[in-house]
Amino acid sequence: MSTRISGFRSSRVSPKSCAGLGLDPLIFVGRNTIESGRLLIAVQDKKLDAEIKKRVAEAILRFESLSEAEVKRRKLAAAPLFLRGKWDSVTAGMIVSYRISLGAPKNVYCAVDCPACKCLVPAALREARVSDERIDKDDIYWEVTYVVEQFVCPVCGLELFSMTEVRCAGLEHQYIDQEYESIQERFLNNYEPDDYGND
Repeated sequence: MSTRISGFRSSRVSPKSCAGLGLDPLIFVGRNTIESGRLLIAVQDKKLDAEIKKRVAEAILRFESLSEAEVKRRKLAAAPLFLRGKWDSVTAGMIVSYRISLGAPKNVYCAVDCPACKCLVPAALREARVSDERIDKDDIYWEVTYVVEQFVCPVCGLELFSMTEVRCAGLEHQYIDQEYESIQERFLNNYEPDDYGND
């Protein structure tokens, strides 16, 4: 592994790892490695920022060349199937989900304003973690943290290929949704009395 890559990774990972262990990263990794790594990060961040700005500018030009009718058609086609015809009632930041069939994985989206064309479009979310459950009265609550790992605008064609690019473009990359079900749904619907089937 080259010294450049090693320094880059060390300056990203070591401070967090050392903080968790109560160690000083400057002593553990070395001042020169940390400082050269930070310089590399700054250069990489500038390059990424320039690349994302270029992509956004190109997407704006594409959007401006579209007719009103084409923009409307693309917006309608962008909405998840179960929300076609209702997408106008969705607001930015709203999390929506559905299953194609019983037992199928859940498809989760967040409505976001595209950084280029400003159209409200769905961004696919991936579940990152689930909190512990808590009981409040007759319901069980938990929180699910979702992340946007990539983004493609179906209207202007802007493409962001990683969570880093999503953040760099100014899109929120993490969303928390509170979910719940009643104790009845969780436990009593599956309950069978002791004398079940003993007629």
